[in-house]
Amino acid sequence: PPLAIDQSQLTPCQALSVSVTQRRPPSTPSITPTSPILLYHAQSHQKKKIKMPTPESAAFLAKKPTVPPTYEGVDFDDNVAIHNARDAIIREQWVRSMMARLVGEELGKCYAREGVNHFEKCGKLRERYLELLKDRKIKGYLFEEKNYFSKSS
Repeated sequence: PPLAIDQSQLTPCQALSVSVTQRRPPSTPSITPTSPILLYHAQSHQKKKIKMPTPESAAFLAKKPTVPPTYEGVDFDDNVAIHNARDAIIREQWVRSMMARLVGEELGKCYAREGVNHFEKCGKLRERYLELLKDRKIKGYLFEEKNYFSKSS
């Protein structure tokens, strides 16, 4: 049982120490529907709807390249057009190189997964990888630019 002490005659520091010593041991907290634990738990399991840009959205179309990866129809006196064509050529080479890399990684996983049956099970990946192998190296744009022949000649 707590002692009956007149706290009006105590200094603030003494009153604080008395109140701390007279405090009852903490009981287990009751969990109510609005307790922070349940609110956090409920919020963490809600499905968050994130809007991704769709192929038709303005954000997607703004990032999409508008120049084809070739020098066909490019005016070589216009530096901006040449630069855009170069960027498109390099971008296309990077995409093909990364596709070859990804297919090669999948082929390696298939070989490891299938073991002795990899000849039968990984044939499609092997054929696709061999098709992409010729485009794996990024060649750049200089050869194509310096040795460009128009189709009219």
